[in-house]
Amino acid sequence: MLSAFSFRRQLVVLMLCIALLCTGCSQTAAVSSTDTTEEITTGTSGDTSSSDYSDFELDDNYDADSAATITLDGDTASSNGTGVSIADGVVTITKAGTYLISGTLDDGQIVVNTDKTEKVWLVLDNASISCSDSSPILVRQADKVKVTLAPDSQNTLSDGETYLEDEDNPDAALFSKDDLVVNGSGSLTVNGNYKHGIAGNDDLVITGGTFDITSKSHALRGKDSVSILDGTFTLTSEKDGIQASNTEDSTKGWVKIDGGSFVIRSSGDGIQTETDLTVNGGSFDIISGGGAENGSEHTTATMGGGMGGGRFQRDDATFDGTTPPEKPADGAAPADTPSENTAPASAS
Repeated sequence: MLSAFSFRRQLVVLMLCIALLCTGCSQTAAVSSTDTTEEITTGTSGDTSSSDYSDFELDDNYDADSAATITLDGDTASSNGTGVSIADGVVTITKAGTYLISGTLDDGQIVVNTDKTEKVWLVLDNASISCSDSSPILVRQADKVKVTLAPDSQNTLSDGETYLEDEDNPDAALFSKDDLVVNGSGSLTVNGNYKHGIAGNDDLVITGGTFDITSKSHALRGKDSVSILDGTFTLTSEKDGIQASNTEDSTKGWVKIDGGSFVIRSSGDGIQTETDLTVNGGSFDIISGGGAENGSEHTTATMGGGMGGGRFQRDDATFDGTTPPEKPADGAAPADTPSENTAPASAS
């Protein structure tokens, strides 16, 4: 079966619905485009295992007894952690460690500001944090920060429509200047009223959780990269659903999706990268740019590589089976059913 997609330079995915199923099941896909031309290359089979993810990124088994607690309570908070200071509704973490966060903070934030070599683990256990003038969770400095959604927990982050001036330029309800990891089995609702939902200036890695994100700009953004192993995502954005935006380094600006369930409704692009998009698994329901009715009369998408080639031109295109639609003759209408194609595979 088709197991990997590699989307090349300046890829814009406007609508994609993919089901990658087990042996004996069929693969289905639906694409609805606006006025953008897509170049899509199918690659060789990808590794959808967790081997590309570190133990730190995968581990969501925290020890609640040894973790420092941060209890949020209206306009203030309390903590038993020696690396925690609290003032004017701002909870600042200055030491590596695991911090178990619960309760409600009406107008304040969690700030991580440690040595550049230190890792910080934030566990959200029914935490609700609102901040009217900045990011509810702001990582100023650390080596890596992991946010784990505790089992059966429901967590919420909400920011305001304007931010105070800040030299670190936060622009998301959950924002990190350094590498950011999110995992766990709980849920996180993000109301990005200023710009992004979850964003980082380096790598963003998500290995689990249930996410409902609404944003004025991009829902998920990792400047250097976005990697997703698993999770359930409902993303509603006024710009891109998922974005990697590094234009300065040709080895960065990529998105890799190994699994998960995605419903994306975006006014911009569904998924936008500067270099590559690799999809090894997952299910996708994406409508972007207002859907096909707002696009031009014809759009072009080219598919080829490991499964052979196919080409279709229309606003709403669907294909079923293990190969793309057969390439029509010049001037002919696009095929509605897949055809056999035995072209040799080529690596992406």
